[in-house]
Amino acid sequence: MQKSSNRKLWLVTILWITAVTVLLSSLVVGSAIIGKSFWDRSQATQVAGQSDVIAEELMSVNPLINTESYQVTRVIDGDTIALEGLGTVRIIGIDTPELRSSQGGAECFALEAKRELEDLVKGKSVYLEYDPSQDRLDRYGRTLAYMFTEGVPKGQVQQGTPIDLGLELIRTGYAFEYTYRNPYKYQQQYKQAESMARQQAAGLWNPLNCNRGS
Repeated sequence: MQKSSNRKLWLVTILWITAVTVLLSSLVVGSAIIGKSFWDRSQATQVAGQSDVIAEELMSVNPLINTESYQVTRVIDGDTIALEGLGTVRIIGIDTPELRSSQGGAECFALEAKRELEDLVKGKSVYLEYDPSQDRLDRYGRTLAYMFTEGVPKGQVQQGTPIDLGLELIRTGYAFEYTYRNPYKYQQQYKQAESMARQQAAGLWNPLNCNRGS
């Protein structure tokens, strides 16, 4: 009889210890999950906050810039980008050499222009400004807009917020100024930038890079 009672007591003790162990393990795992969830939410909030700050800075310089930011999914060529949630966007006021020309192959400085645009937007959000003087879509269904991002333009030491990507590509000799039918908002700035790039033989205007004449 005594042995039976001892055996029952031993079984109850084992079951109690097992239950406590399982409970403690559950609490540890639950705490870890909650902690990770809180960390993920904190990180997401921090990233969103940084994007909001950049948007406010851009708006303070140019209130017409759309405060919605976009992530670049692909740089198609020197003047066209694919954006997440929007699709393909063609930058107003510029034209870059074609990657696939009618003669076959890439035109001079086409690859360089694409790589330059990739460098300008790498790891950054971009912001758009639409121009009521221009169509919202071109004949290929691409959105037409000016494109901006944060950063420091080439050859400058101070923060240049925002960088007008079209102007930057013209200024550094990776793009031509391009007017399609109607004059556009930044036409004079873009034309002046192209004139300076030609005078300085920058990029595609350099005869050692492309023989385009004067």
